Amino acid sequence: MNSSRGGLALAFAAQLLVSGVAAQQIQVSRCETKDGTVTYSNRECPAGSSPVRKVNTAPPVAVSDQKAARDRAKKDAAEVKQSDKELKQQAAEEKRAADKREKAEIRVADRCERARRDLARAIQARNALDTKAATVEQMQKATQEVSKRDAELPNSCPK
Repeated sequence: MNSSRGGLALAFAAQLLVSGVAAQQIQVSRCETKDGTVTYSNRECPAGSSPVRKVNTAPPVAVSDQKAARDRAKKDAAEVKQSDKELKQQAAEEKRAADKREKAEIRVADRCERARRDLARAIQARNALDTKAATVEQMQKATQEVSKRDAELPNSCPK
C-alpha cells in the first residue's frame, strides 16, 4: 500500500514539474501588419497581421548555472579522458600478458620437442647396440639413458 502511495506522490510531483515548465515556456509570436505595426500574441496573430517569428520566452540562464554547466562538462571530459587512458592501459597489459603466455607456450613446445628428439636418439643408440657386438656396460648405459630420457619426457611435455 505504501509503495502505491509513493508512486502516486511521485507521479503527482512529476505532473507539477511538467506543468511548471510548461507554464514558464509559453509560446509567443511576433506579429506585424503591412504598415509595420508590431504586436505580440500567445495565440494566433490578429486579423491583418502575419506571424514573423517565435519569441523565446525561456528565462535566461543564470551565470552561476552556466559556470556550473561548464565545470560539469570539464569534469565529465576529464573523467572520459581518464577512463580512456585506463582502458588503453588495461588493453596494453592484456596484450603484454598474452604475448608472455604465447612465448611461454612456445618455450614449452620447444622443450617438449627437444625431449622427444633426445629420447628418440637414446632409443636409436640402444637399438644400434643390439645389432652389433657391445659390452654389457654399454647396453646398461644405453638403457639407463633411455630410462632417464623417458622419465624427463612428462616434465618437458605437460598435458
